[in-house]
Amino acid sequence: MTKTPAWRRLAVLLLIGAVATVAFLRWRTLATAPSGAELERHVRSAADVGIAVIGAPKEAPAAEFDGLETEARREPDAKLVLPSGFEWQGSFLFENRAGVVSPVEQGSFKLVFRRERGDARGIDVQCVNGSWNCTLDEMPTGLEILQIEDARVGERACDVVSPRRIASESVGEPLEVIVRWPIKSLLHVLDDETGEPLQSILVAESSGRFLPSERQVLHGRPLASPLTLNDLPLRRGPQDIWVSAPGYAWGQLAVDIGDGTTKSVRLKRSGQLIATFTNVPEREKGTLVIQVRTADPLRNRTSFGQLPEEEITGILNAWEEIVAEFQLQPANATFTTTLLPGFYRVEAAFHQAGGAGSQVLASDYVTVSAGTPTNVSLRLKPPTLEGVCAVSGRIHVPSGMKRARAVTLRSRRTGKDVGALRPALSMVSEDIRGRVYEWGPEALCWGEFQIHVDGVEYLTTFTVPEIAEHILELNIPRATEFLLRFVDAASGAIVEPTDVSWIPALASDVTHTGTSQTVSLDTARGGYPVSCAAEVICVFAGDLRSLGYELASEDKLIVVSPGVRDIPVRRFTAVRVELRERGEIRSIPSGFWFSVLDAEGNYVNGASWSDTLFEGHELSAAGSYHLEFESIDGYEEIGPLVVDVADGEIKTVTIDLVRKP
Repeated sequence: MTKTPAWRRLAVLLLIGAVATVAFLRWRTLATAPSGAELERHVRSAADVGIAVIGAPKEAPAAEFDGLETEARREPDAKLVLPSGFEWQGSFLFENRAGVVSPVEQGSFKLVFRRERGDARGIDVQCVNGSWNCTLDEMPTGLEILQIEDARVGERACDVVSPRRIASESVGEPLEVIVRWPIKSLLHVLDDETGEPLQSILVAESSGRFLPSERQVLHGRPLASPLTLNDLPLRRGPQDIWVSAPGYAWGQLAVDIGDGTTKSVRLKRSGQLIATFTNVPEREKGTLVIQVRTADPLRNRTSFGQLPEEEITGILNAWEEIVAEFQLQPANATFTTTLLPGFYRVEAAFHQAGGAGSQVLASDYVTVSAGTPTNVSLRLKPPTLEGVCAVSGRIHVPSGMKRARAVTLRSRRTGKDVGALRPALSMVSEDIRGRVYEWGPEALCWGEFQIHVDGVEYLTTFTVPEIAEHILELNIPRATEFLLRFVDAASGAIVEPTDVSWIPALASDVTHTGTSQTVSLDTARGGYPVSCAAEVICVFAGDLRSLGYELASEDKLIVVSPGVRDIPVRRFTAVRVELRERGEIRSIPSGFWFSVLDAEGNYVNGASWSDTLFEGHELSAAGSYHLEFESIDGYEEIGPLVVDVADGEIKTVTIDLVRKP
């Protein structure tokens, strides 16, 4: 008998294994296939939207995205593995133009946990075969806003239909995420006088009330009106943008990317200001900041006779408004900007390196006319340079404490947000006593500075002596532990907010800086355990207002000491507005506002607050109030309302928005 060769025996075994594998995969597909009705709905929506649908037969139409063929992609792992925590899962569905939903074969989104003050953390979640699954490293307690952002089908960005906002208490329950292709938002840019559409349009990110610079323009080539805002690199949701065109002034307006509305803006014809500066200080000596301010034509410099320049500047600052601000480099001592016709003052202020205060080196007044360039030339006087000292530092951190990550220096004369210096920090030794770090040398002006050590969150002040060199020895104290509690100032009852944090501060004033440190409620001890090296801290409770309380500024500063520290909080009376569309909470459009009038029709004075989800006004007393609303583009008018507010109550008024046909 002829012996079968070994290679033939191996081939037969491989063939049997392949057949068994195909049979198993076919059995699993049939076992998990949807019912006939579900399959028919899936296939129908796949043909409409072009999404690969689970359970579709082989003869189903090729996957398309509104006519664009999709590329075959490797299925990613649908589970995001994080440190030990708890799992959260749900479905990922696509809604087509007819409102039919179907599971998505491959997609992704970002799960964002955002606090009221704007702090946020996000988790990237992958979606496969219509479902998603992730593991959270901690329960998101006390988070004001929980949202789905940056959703994608394949690689294509989508809008989130639902949920717009996730309640914290529903975290962990199965969550259905529905997305759709973005609804285009259009913008017509028109001539203010003729109403004609403009060409060569520029769109820039909003940087507050200052005119944008060239680097803030969002696109490489000019656009024509009307333009599709979705095509620009703007985030989804309400925001402010700047718009301009050659020969026209910049105009700022509020838009909502992805809401499907069409807006228009009329631009006024502008003049051009060309400012040239000579005798510009060397860059190593400091920074030259150019400001353009509106000025009163009836109160120019001739109105003050022989007053010194310093006094003229002081008087003008009382009614001038900054409209543009630029940093000027010695290599490019000219800047150009477009302005509305009017009277302006151009000012050059020098900020010496090392933390000195600013000095005005030159200023002049110009009249800008529409359609013509206006030239101004300013020769800068030499700045008065203050004495500097080469300061180096050694920081000693006790063992058992966190590592120092960075050092920030600020002059006490320039404010906490001006002239921050961040020298490189390096650890030079580590033993059982702790760690030693060094920084510098740094050229600092003589006078008082504050130093913040990031990581250990320590803040203090020091004085730069009037000598050539100096070494600052900083010994970080060991952490002090204490229990923080919030107490109703009237009743003495314990109040338990969930969004509590602190940052280091200075006892002499409310200056504070650093990385926010979150603390959690210890229900067994009835408070918030805090461990910190800082001698003074500033405490925040972001969700106190949602509980009907407020924390006064003078009560936020806490001198650190062992034991229990009680912070008084007080109830307040207020009315707040919440907008809904199709039953879901929606973001407040940028620029939306409402007025609160008393029973006699008088405007109610009081502090107001807002975020992306509600707008509110604080009231001085209980009573009956009238609410009058600003119109929202694309929606029916909101009629006036009358509400009764009790003492210590935050009255929530829900407005159901109705889109115009």
